[in-house]
Amino acid sequence: MPSPPSHPYYPLDANVVGYEPNRTPVLELLISAGGACTILLSVTFALASYVKPTLRMGGSNRHLVVCAL
Repeated sequence: MPSPPSHPYYPLDANVVGYEPNRTPVLELLISAGGACTILLSVTFALASYVKPTLRMGGSNRHLVVCAL
């Protein structure tokens, strides 16, 4: 019986120098990415509000939703 491959790339018998499998849990990755997006959108909203203080809240919410997608 052949041994399991040491990496998920094809061809499976290729030598991938320096490959290390991901050891970070998916939930931690999702929380980190979500936090980064939240910070980015918050800074963008604060900057837009500073540049144009008369920005309507409804319009800015639409912009945040579009940016998030």
